[in-house]
Amino acid sequence: MVKSLDRLLRPKTIAVYGGGWSGNVIKELKKISFAGEIWAIHPTKKFIEGVKCYRSSFDLPASPDAAFVGVNREKTISIIKELAELNAGGVVSFASGFSETLADDKSRYGKTLQDKIIAAAGRMPVLGPNCYGFINYLDNALIWPDQHGGEKVHTGVAILTQSSNIAINLTMQCRGLPIAYVVTVGNQGQLNQAQIAFELLQDPRVTAVGLHIEGIKNPKDFEKLAREAKAKKKGIVALKVGKSKLAESATVSHTASMAGSYKGAIAFLNKLAIATIDGLGSFLNALMILHVHQPISGSKIASLSCSGGEASLIADLAEPLQFQFPKLSLKQKKELKSILGNLVHLSNPLDYQTYIWNDQEKLQQAFKCMTEVRYDFLFIIMDLPKQDRCTTEAWVPAIKAIKEAKKSAMCPVGFITSLEENMPEELAKDLLKHAIIPLTGLESSLGALGALRDVSKMWNKQSTPSVIWAQWPDRKSRTINEFQSKKVLKEIGLNVPKGFIIRDTNSLVNKFRVLKKTVALKAFGINHKTEASAVSLGI
Repeated sequence: MVKSLDRLLRPKTIAVYGGGWSGNVIKELKKISFAGEIWAIHPTKKFIEGVKCYRSSFDLPASPDAAFVGVNREKTISIIKELAELNAGGVVSFASGFSETLADDKSRYGKTLQDKIIAAAGRMPVLGPNCYGFINYLDNALIWPDQHGGEKVHTGVAILTQSSNIAINLTMQCRGLPIAYVVTVGNQGQLNQAQIAFELLQDPRVTAVGLHIEGIKNPKDFEKLAREAKAKKKGIVALKVGKSKLAESATVSHTASMAGSYKGAIAFLNKLAIATIDGLGSFLNALMILHVHQPISGSKIASLSCSGGEASLIADLAEPLQFQFPKLSLKQKKELKSILGNLVHLSNPLDYQTYIWNDQEKLQQAFKCMTEVRYDFLFIIMDLPKQDRCTTEAWVPAIKAIKEAKKSAMCPVGFITSLEENMPEELAKDLLKHAIIPLTGLESSLGALGALRDVSKMWNKQSTPSVIWAQWPDRKSRTINEFQSKKVLKEIGLNVPKGFIIRDTNSLVNKFRVLKKTVALKAFGINHKTEASAVSLGI
């Protein structure tokens, strides 16, 4: 079993091996104001970015908590072995050219080298190979050889991805989402995403987890992660790639991930109460909701906007997601009429128009008519103008009114812009201070909310038996026939149609009488039966 990741992810001492990229790690450590010690290791250089160089691992003043190994793939193995002997806390293996080359390297040399890395590490944790590392924005610590856009936070979400570039992009988000950790896992040679996410859930400062998944390494670890998330009431959202054939092919060459059946992976993750969404916009919106409120518990929503156009848009987008807009109560209508006047049509979604736009007191009263009802979620739609060309002065009374109305709210309140670019980052950060959820883009926000609603449903159910074998096989995969597959699925609790193996005409007639239903007849021992015309339906 691999040791705890605590020293690796929250280091006090960091060792950096190599030249060019290693210098970037040191630069980023200084920029983030890392308070611990930085030790550079290089056989010939005296200093790297102003940091004194040691000749070898065994010249270091102590065992490092974390290390960046930024040398070629062959040299990586010996350095990792040295660090394991020194009882280091963990390693980020940066080099590429390992198992991700399998598709094109018939010699399997890269895979052989990766196996040697894992053997050399023993119980010492290793991220990668073929990855950038991690950023810990809670404790101002990182092993990261490139720029990033995050900043120190006190609580926030943890994001794990197999793509270092996706990780960089996510740190550059301007939505005000507090990010506690960013971790790249690369080829997942030793540690997989689910194992690392499980460790991050133990940090009380982490509010939710986001996973960008290329391939699922060990389903059993995901099941363990999901149970822990439910126990701690910390939601998980996943963006699973590999829906198209091109994406499936790209994941193999990128991080040696077999994307597998996309639909099967989505069904599996949803079974575990892990929300699945499409696109990075919905991914970030879902994490924002989880950070503030965790999953919603139903489908009854309400919407406020000063435009009938926005009210119509959200109504159309919500319908296919099976959200419901409850009618306004008589009490709500009476109060809103006294505030908005006789010319405003009172309904949900509510277009309150602009008659009271500059009147903070009346706006607050109108908003409270909606916030003080137990909706499952309330959207207040409001796009801000371009700050470099326009003034936002006219929006101040409405924003202040929303903050005041939130104080007595009986439902989660989201401040949502119809376009993703119309939410200034400073406004988003300010809204978070008042427990108002800043969301960007109507479609991606509703999609995120729908995915999280399904999580809440699963959490409210009693725990179900494990859907994964107790020991997920590490040995080479094998192919079993359809009858055997359905037998295995039935044994772990899944519903499968009744079936029999028929070897002669008499058996066929007898079994047909037993089933007493329309059946499908399939030839046994043939792969791709449809292509071989070996399937007959509706008998």
